[in-house]
Amino acid sequence: MPTKISLNGADNTGKTTQIRLLKEQFGKSAVIVPSLPELNSDWQNVPGDFAWYFGDSQHEAWLKLMLDSLFIRDQFIKSIPGEIILIDRGVKMSLIYIAAALKERLKLSSMTSAGNLLAKFIARNYGELPDQEDFLILLKQSESHEENILTTIKRCQFDDAEMISIYTRYQADLNAGLESITGLPNCQTIVIGPKSIEEVNTEIRKKICAYAPIC
Repeated sequence: MPTKISLNGADNTGKTTQIRLLKEQFGKSAVIVPSLPELNSDWQNVPGDFAWYFGDSQHEAWLKLMLDSLFIRDQFIKSIPGEIILIDRGVKMSLIYIAAALKERLKLSSMTSAGNLLAKFIARNYGELPDQEDFLILLKQSESHEENILTTIKRCQFDDAEMISIYTRYQADLNAGLESITGLPNCQTIVIGPKSIEEVNTEIRKKICAYAPIC
């Protein structure tokens, strides 16, 4: 059975960059799982922009697209060969992302309310969650959540006050939710700053090799 490894973390923590490096280092034994929009053709029928993600779409249809994509990814993962399966944002993190956006879309009072609503929707429409990964790596900034959010806002060139307000609340909820991943027994946390990309990559590979006999 292949070892499923997910890289998780807030925006701009280098998940995609590290996955590409791991693929280069592990070679043919590793497979990168495509993104959700690449796996689910229904994404071609939606704008997929900021406004759509946070409210300019029917809530149930939006939620169904997000969750359908996770289950399509799950089936894809089960169908591919390879010793190592590399996943950008695992199941747990994806559900946290969805809950944080759902809280913002529906103006809910807490992530707990959003999580409960999401759990009920999954139970009613899917019955169970997609399979979890074998090993999770959480990449964390050394700077505060607030500084990381400001960095992302500048990088994405958000210039609308409401957009900045929405994104700030969303990222704060996301960061709070990601703290729950750190308590999982199969999760390892790596603080990325002020380390170089190469230094972070070395730490990731050490943790992967300590977990699974694939190095």
